[in-house]
Parts: sequence; C-alpha cells; structure tokens
Amino acid sequence: MNIAVFFGGKSVEHEVSIQSAKNIITTLKEMKNINIFPIFVDKNGGWHLSNDNLDNIKIISGIRYDFTSNEFIYKNKKIKIDVAFSMIHGNTGEDGKLQGFFETADIAYTGCDLLSSAITMNKKLSKTIAEREGISVLDDITVSINDFKRDRDSIISAAKRMKMPLFVKPNSLGSSVGVRKVKSISELTPSIENAFMYEDKIMIEKGVDSAREIVCGLLGNNESPDASPCGEIRVKGKHEFYDYNAKYTDENGMELLIPAEINLKTAEKIQLSAKKIFKALGCYGFARADFLMDPKDNKIYFCEINTIPGFTSHSLFPKLFEKKGIAIKEQVKKILNLAIERKSYQSNFKKSI
Repeated sequence: MNIAVFFGGKSVEHEVSIQSAKNIITTLKEMKNINIFPIFVDKNGGWHLSNDNLDNIKIISGIRYDFTSNEFIYKNKKIKIDVAFSMIHGNTGEDGKLQGFFETADIAYTGCDLLSSAITMNKKLSKTIAEREGISVLDDITVSINDFKRDRDSIISAAKRMKMPLFVKPNSLGSSVGVRKVKSISELTPSIENAFMYEDKIMIEKGVDSAREIVCGLLGNNESPDASPCGEIRVKGKHEFYDYNAKYTDENGMELLIPAEINLKTAEKIQLSAKKIFKALGCYGFARADFLMDPKDNKIYFCEINTIPGFTSHSLFPKLFEKKGIAIKEQVKKILNLAIERKSYQSNFKKSI
C-alpha cells in the first residue's frame, strides 16, 4: 500500500505539523507492506517529496499530480497513492482546501471531508451547531477586521459587558495561535489587534475563572465514533491557560490527567456531548473535542473540535486512546482503514443519470 503523508503547510502551525507527521511516519514504518511517500508542503505552498527523517528534512524533488493519469509525478517517475494521510494543521490543511484536492483527485484520505473540515475550522459556526444540539457554549462576539474599523467603540463596549476574563482568538486557527487571555480593559484592544495579525475574523469569548480544561478523543465513522476516556489538562508554571508554548515548546508546561478527576456521570455527559458534536458537524475518522468546566458549579461548555489533532510527543489525542488500551499503531491503522472504507462506500454511488 502506498501512503502519502502530507505535512508542513502554509499556516502558522507549520512546525507542529512536522512533529505530528514525524510520529505518524515512525508508526507507519512498523507496519508491513507499507510504502511511505512523505510530501512536504513548504511555507509558500510548494509540494516536495522528502526523505522520511523529519528531524533533518531533505528535499528529493518537487512533486505534482497528473489528473489525467491519476498519478503523482516526480523525477519522471509515477506513483499511485492508495491513501493520503494528512497531518497539516490549520489553514490550507485542516479547513477543507486539501480535502477538496483529494476528492477532486479521487484519492482516499484520512479524517474529515471537505465540508466538515471547513465547518469545524470555524469556531463560531461549530459553537452555533453545538448549541442547536443542546450543548452549552460560552457567550462570544465574532467580528471581522472591517467591523472593528467601522464600529470599534460599540464592539469594545459589548465586550466589556461580558465581564472579565475574556479570551480573544482568531476564529479559524488552532494550537492556541494568536490567543490571549484578557483580565483588564486595558488589555482588550491590544489583544484584538494581535488576533487580527493572524486572521481577518476574530472571536471575543467570555472566559471562565480558573476553568478546568477537559478533552475527549473520538475515533471512528460519523455514525458510531468511539470516545476516549476524558482527560484533564492542567497547566503549570507561568502559563495561565493551555497556550501554544505550553502545548509545544515547554516540556513542563502542562500535565494531562487521564482519566480526568470528575465523577462518572459528568464524564459520560462529556463523552456523549463529544459524540453528538462529531455527528452533527459531519466529522469522520478522528478528532478531539475540547470542553471547559466551571469549577464553581461544574457546568460544562463546548469550546471547539480539532479534526486533525496533533500526534506530537506532547499531543493529547494519542495519549487519550492509549489510556483506553489502543496503542498508537492501532490508532493509525484504524484511521487508515476508515479512509479506505469511506472511499469504498462512496464508489457505490451513481456517477451519472
């Protein structure tokens, strides 16, 4: 079986993607009858076939796709890919763009499809759908950069009415890139301006004092995904929340408690909510749903869902399912098999009238 592992990408999560792909490739090497073709997408969007040692990436050649022969071409060689395994996080990789290419090229691929990837990448849209499913979400204001330029004072006033703390974040980025916690009015405008450096639409969201961060992994098809045990993220050191540095650069920035120290009824409610969200958003393959718990009343709020969760040494998704007794190798096998199953299922539909 020929597996193309896509990694890198144009987004600010480029480096994280490399680390995730590194672990996927290491796992694929342990499997029989697998040929790995690492496809490195550089920060300008160029596609390259690389070596499989992602600690020292070396470009073998450029690579392109021939839609006539349905083959990838590099150095005048042609290869047919059985499954594309994308580990490109964020913009262009997790938002439906790359999935659209796979579907146009008729290639089996891992994870969510074009539509669900686009929907879940949009934090506001995801929260709106979750709320319609009866799942609690935190209040927010979502504005574009043009909205802010036109109506700055009223937006600031509306944000003030939600009371501190607030979180200001890009609406469609992951890994806590561009996210700031706002504890005073003086921090609000600089935080908004910072978020607009990453995207033209941002979310100003009501925070929860001393919130507990609860996560749940999902693995399977859209109809009956398997939910992992709930985990709890506890940030350590100087970090006030689970920010980019706590996730990827500070080895002592957090600890993950699995299972989370919550009662069984609450854990089951979170798992059920995660499954409902996964199904309502049209997700497939694998994902991680993130929730916040208010320590004052133990109320649970849906935060977001990640459709290409990290597979780095720090990442939550693989650890959550390891706790359930599913080793990383089995997780990767399951994700691959789901991609093949979807492609086989879709081939049954008529292509003409």
